[in-house]
Amino acid sequence: MASTRKENYNPEEYLLNTLNDLDIGFVKVSNDGIILNHNLTFNKIFGFDPEINLIDTKVLDYWLNSEERNKFREILYKNGIVKKFVTSAKKIDGKKIVLELTFKLNKNSNGEIISSEGTFIDVTEHIENEQKLKDSEEKYHLISENANDMISILNEKFEIEYFNENTYQKLLGYSKDEVIGNLSLKYIHPDDIEHATRLFKEIFKSGEAQGDIRVKNKFGRYFWLEAKGKTFIDKNGKKKNLMISRDITERKKAEEEIKSRYEFERLISLISIDFINILNENLNDLINLALKKIGQFINAVRCSIFIYSEDLTRVTNTNEWCIDPNDSQIALLQNIPSENFGYYLKLLKEKKNVIINRFDDIPLEASGEREWIQEYGFRSLMFVPMVYKDKLFGTLGFYGEINVEREWVKDLIDLLKILANIFVNSIVSKQSEELLYHERDLIRTLLDNHPDFIYFKDSNARYQHISKNFSDYFERGIEEIIGKTDLELFPREIANQPHSEDLNVIKTGIPLINKEDTDGETWVLSTKMPWLGKDGNIKGLFGISRDITERKKIELKLKESELKYKAAYNKAEFYKDIFTHDINNILSNIQTSIELSAMYLKDPNRIPDVEELYEVIREQFKKSSSLVSTIRKLSQIDEAVSLVKPVELNDVLKKEIDFILNSHQTRDVNIRTQGFEQIISVNANDLLIDLFQNLLNNAIKYNDSQIVEIYIKMSKEKKNKNDYIKLEFSDNGIGISDKRKDTLFEKDYSKEISSKGLGIGLTLVKKIVESYKGEIWIEDRITGDYRQGANFIVLIPEAV
Repeated sequence: MASTRKENYNPEEYLLNTLNDLDIGFVKVSNDGIILNHNLTFNKIFGFDPEINLIDTKVLDYWLNSEERNKFREILYKNGIVKKFVTSAKKIDGKKIVLELTFKLNKNSNGEIISSEGTFIDVTEHIENEQKLKDSEEKYHLISENANDMISILNEKFEIEYFNENTYQKLLGYSKDEVIGNLSLKYIHPDDIEHATRLFKEIFKSGEAQGDIRVKNKFGRYFWLEAKGKTFIDKNGKKKNLMISRDITERKKAEEEIKSRYEFERLISLISIDFINILNENLNDLINLALKKIGQFINAVRCSIFIYSEDLTRVTNTNEWCIDPNDSQIALLQNIPSENFGYYLKLLKEKKNVIINRFDDIPLEASGEREWIQEYGFRSLMFVPMVYKDKLFGTLGFYGEINVEREWVKDLIDLLKILANIFVNSIVSKQSEELLYHERDLIRTLLDNHPDFIYFKDSNARYQHISKNFSDYFERGIEEIIGKTDLELFPREIANQPHSEDLNVIKTGIPLINKEDTDGETWVLSTKMPWLGKDGNIKGLFGISRDITERKKIELKLKESELKYKAAYNKAEFYKDIFTHDINNILSNIQTSIELSAMYLKDPNRIPDVEELYEVIREQFKKSSSLVSTIRKLSQIDEAVSLVKPVELNDVLKKEIDFILNSHQTRDVNIRTQGFEQIISVNANDLLIDLFQNLLNNAIKYNDSQIVEIYIKMSKEKKNKNDYIKLEFSDNGIGISDKRKDTLFEKDYSKEISSKGLGIGLTLVKKIVESYKGEIWIEDRITGDYRQGANFIVLIPEAV
C-alpha cells in the first residue's frame, strides 16, 4: 500500500493521498489481475482494516458479476480508457455495493500494455435512492392521473394491499379496514371468478392485461368494472399489480339492452315474414308458434291472446302458450264476462298498455283482477291492446314467473305492439272479406321497417312492392323502381341471371332458397318464393335479399386458413415420406453390414472385408446426417426463414469449388469456369452455396469417367422483361435420359430415387431456385446423346 510520507516526493503517492482526502478509491492492477498499488480509501470502501496491505492480492475477488467484469475489460482494452462504468461489487463481508469506475491502460516506451489503474467511488446509496424515487414517482403518477377511477394494489396472492378509499366507498361502500389484506376474489361475482383469476395471472405473467368483471358492493349489489392491471416492483423488490377499475355498469346494461332489442327485433321480423302468404287454415297454429317463440325469448311462463266480442261485453281466450302444457287455462277462459276484468278493459279501450311489475301495482278498485292474479300466483304481467280500425279488438297477454316480480322493459313493450298488430291483421283477414286491404297494410308495415331487401314482382317479374331499405340501398325512389324489371334498372351483365331466376320461380313454382350472389365486392343472400293469389295460383314472386358481405369475408378467411393448413400438412407429409424412405434404406444398409461383419469376424481371412463394411457403416451415418440437414433446409425455404438479398455470386461459387476439390481428393476432378471476370450479384441468400454444392456433388458422384470434367459457364439473359444470371453446370457423367428429365424434380420421382442421394438433393435445389423466383432445367451436354453427360441450367434474378 502506498506510503503517506512526504520525503523524496513521489507523484503517485501524492495522488493517492489526495484521493484519500476526497474519499475516492485508487487501485493499480497488473495485466494478470494482481493489485500493484492502492490507497487507503480502497480499504475503506471494501471494508478492510486501514493497516492491511492488499498488494499482490487478486482484483477478481472484488467483482460480483463476471459478465460485468468481462464487459469492463472489453471496453478498457478496446478504447484504452473507461469512464464512469457503473457495476456491482462485493465487500469483504460479502455485502453488495455499487461502484462507479474510471480506468486507463498503462503502456511502456515500446507501446506495450504493462498495467491498468483507475479511481472509483461508492454510489450504492445514490443508486438505491434513485430506484426508490423512481418507484414512488411511477406509483403516485399513475394514481394522480386516474384519481376518478378505483385504484388498488394486489400482491401475487391476489390480496389487496392498497386502494383509494374515497372512490371505493363512493361506489362499493367499503372502508380500508374492511378490504386491506383480503383476497380480491372474495368480491368477484361467482360466474366471473375463473375469468378474474386468469386476468390476474396474465397481468403478473405478461406485465399488463385488462378485462371486464363484476364486483359486489357492501350491500350485495354487483357492478360491472373495466379493470386494467399493470405490474411494478415495489421498494422491497416484490412484484405487485396496480389495478385501475372503472364503473361500466350502465354501459354494460345499455349493451345488453341493445343486444336484446336487436335479437327481439330480429325475432319479430322473422315472425312477421311467417305471416306473409299464410293460408287461413294454418293461421291458428302459426299464432301459437309465435306465442311460444316470444314467450321463450322474454322468459314468460304464459302468453295468451284474448278476443273481445263486438260490443266488448264478452272475452275469449283464443290462443295460448304456457311453459307447462299441463297448466293450460284456455278451456276455462271461454266467453267470460268482460266485467270480471273491468279495470283492464277500461285501460285497453283507451289503447293503454296494462303493466304490472309487482302485485302492489294493481289498484284496489281492480278487485276482480287482484283476486284472479292472487289465485294463480302471478306477481307480474303485461297486456298489450290489439286494435283494429281504432277500436279494441283483443289483447296480447304475457305472464311472469309465479311469485316473482319483474320489470317489463319499455322497448320490449313497443316491439310487442308490432306483434300485436301483426296478429290483429292476420286474424281480421281470416274473419273478414277485407283480406286484400289488410294484407297490403301488413306488407307495407313490413316493407317500411324490415332491415332486409324485400320485394314483390308480378308474373312478368316487374316490381310491385319493395321495402324502403331496398330503395335506400340503390339510392332510387320507390316510384322509379315499381313497374320495372331488373333488365330495365341494372346493367345486363348484372341483371340477366336474377331476371332468369325470377321467371323460373314464377313459371315452375319451385322456390329459390338461400342463393348467394356476388359482384366481386358485395355478397347477397336471396330467397325467392312464388306469390300466390286468392285462387292459389301463382301471381308473381316474393323475395328477400340480405347483404352478407361481412359474413362471407369471415368465411373466406376461414377457408384461406384451412387451405394454408392443408398445404402445410401436405409439405410435412412429403418431408416425412422422404425422410422415412431414406432413413429406412440407410438403416437397412447398416443392418446388412453388421450382419456380414458378424459372419466375417469368425473367419480371420475376412478381416479386411470387415474393415470395408465398417467404412460402409460410417458412410451411412454421414448420409443420415446429410439427410437431416437437407430436410431442415427444405423446411426453412417453405417457412420463408431465409430472406432474399443481394449476394455476390463469384465469391460463393469460388468457395464451393475449393471445398469440392478438397473434399474429393481421391478423384481426378477438373472444374473450369467461363464468364466470371466481372463481379456479379444475384437475389439470393445463404442457401445459394447449398445449391452449388448439390449440383457439383451430383456431377462427381454420378460420373464413371476416370477424369471428372465440370464446366461452369455464366452469362446474362433477359426473360419476361426481367434480368437473370444464367449458370450452366455441364459434366461428362452418366447423363440423364429424356424420360427422367421430365420427372426428375417431381415429388414422387424424388421419393423413388432419393435412396441414391439424387432425388432429395434435387428437391432442395429446385426449392432454393424457386424461392429466388428463378428457374432450373436439364439438357444434354451433347445434344441428342444424354450418355455424354448432363447440363443443369439455372436462372437466378440479377440484383440491381
